[in-house]
Amino acid sequence: MNKRAWKPLDVDGLRLYEVQVYPTPFNPQKHQISRFLVMADSPRDAARLVEDGGYEPREWIVTGRPITVLMPEEWWTDGVPT
Repeated sequence: MNKRAWKPLDVDGLRLYEVQVYPTPFNPQKHQISRFLVMADSPRDAARLVEDGGYEPREWIVTGRPITVLMPEEWWTDGVPT
């Protein structure tokens, strides 16, 4: 059995991020938290891509964090076999 490791998912220099959007105290009537999966250069870049989709900064907080996936360790070092 191959040894497995939790590693970030990289595709052509971009990394997979989860972006969360939740209301600020200035937007108390909204209670929904939205989540998006985005390929980007950085967590801030991923959040900015979602913000550009129409979220008003005064009413919404938008944050990004990297997603890790469980993969065979050699995929991380040698690349995914084709």
